[in-house]
Amino acid sequence: MQTARTSLSVRLRPLQAGFRVATFDGGGVLGIVSLDSLKATLAGLPLALPPCEYFDLLVGTSTGSIIAAALGFLRWSIARCEKSFNDTAKEVFPTSDSMFRSIERLLRLLWTGAKYPSGTFHQILKNIFHREPDPGCKVTRVAITAADFSAGLRLFRFHNAVPSTKSRYRPIWKAIATSCAAPLYFNPVGRLQDGGMAANNPSAVALQEVTRLSMIPSRMLDFAASFGTGQFCGSSPGGLLRVMRRLSPDWIQRLGKGVLGNLDPAVLYQRFEGQLSPEELSRHHRIDPVITRPRVALDDTNAISDLRRLRTGHDLYGDLRLSILATAFYAIVLASPSFDAEAGCYNVRIAVVSRWEDDDSTRWSLYGYLWSSSFLVQGVQRYRFATYFELKVMVPCLSTPIDISLQVKGSPARSISGLPLSVEQLSYLQGISYSRDWPVRCKRKRETFDTFNHHKRRCLEKGQADIL
Repeated sequence: MQTARTSLSVRLRPLQAGFRVATFDGGGVLGIVSLDSLKATLAGLPLALPPCEYFDLLVGTSTGSIIAAALGFLRWSIARCEKSFNDTAKEVFPTSDSMFRSIERLLRLLWTGAKYPSGTFHQILKNIFHREPDPGCKVTRVAITAADFSAGLRLFRFHNAVPSTKSRYRPIWKAIATSCAAPLYFNPVGRLQDGGMAANNPSAVALQEVTRLSMIPSRMLDFAASFGTGQFCGSSPGGLLRVMRRLSPDWIQRLGKGVLGNLDPAVLYQRFEGQLSPEELSRHHRIDPVITRPRVALDDTNAISDLRRLRTGHDLYGDLRLSILATAFYAIVLASPSFDAEAGCYNVRIAVVSRWEDDDSTRWSLYGYLWSSSFLVQGVQRYRFATYFELKVMVPCLSTPIDISLQVKGSPARSISGLPLSVEQLSYLQGISYSRDWPVRCKRKRETFDTFNHHKRRCLEKGQADIL
């Protein structure tokens, strides 16, 4: 695993809040579909914020690594990403119908194993990512996938972690170049190549990263949005390719489908979904619109306009928007729980707070959009929406999960960030100590945490949260 050395600060996520994750598939020029899908998703939200503000972790493969780094590391807007994407694609994959250019690429492929010179692409990446944002600029965590020659996964993390002197340092532009080094298109970088050879859909990688970063493993994922590069439903290709398919033996066709299936992001995501429980599945969203045209080559820049114009499936974004709105809020335990001997339960004072409570403009935008919404506590008590409010929750045991959800204008309710968690877990995340004379009404095993999690807590208390 590689770690980037940078003087930037990762945007501090409230300790009791969950992780909001976005992943971007590989696919060459098809990456414009992922950007358009993200743009359509955020267009329905009431907040005028940079895209990176909606996510705590961005993971990208191949062309998706460019998108993840531009959004999270450089904090670019989607419009700027789209313009840079178009310009870069046309410069890296120049279009030419001349026979001379076609022969030149064929000879380069036969001689070097790559259709395009890597130097041009690397220089473009250096120009884009040569300068880091100003120190102190809050950036989103970014992870970039790559693969070795045995299709083993390699992951470059940009979490503001400062490596030891023995750690290998790789600048972000080089990590992106490595992730984009697709066979037949670009030469490998050292002994590493295209991340799509190991994780063309990085959803499983992102889930592992959340588990690694979480102080309560498997409980801190708010949602994960997987942005695909489109499903093509146009007529089958014609010409020479169709004739070759008809003439090839069945075993060759089966072998080819099997190999391509291991690289197809849609197939990989279906396998990933099959490993999730129903509760986990409800937190994952796949945004992969249908494109009404035949499949496009990864270097066909002439198709970019069609990819944006023929994209359908606008009903994919509603559930994801609800999750984004709900996880804009998180819960705070205001004081140590008190035991009510007469009622035989604990009283817990909790506040529900917006992630942008200190931003007046964002707070009022949320209020104007959600004023008719409500919060549901434990699925029973209903509270009128406010960007900040306090409440008292009664629980029979400190290990009882607390769940507060946001219901937007009759839509299904979605849990706010980090929940459901027990009072014990919320108190641990906030560093609230327990009183020794608290009565215990039920048998329970206290949540145990390993030495590594205690080290993380000490780092967080010292203001070193970004090294995690």
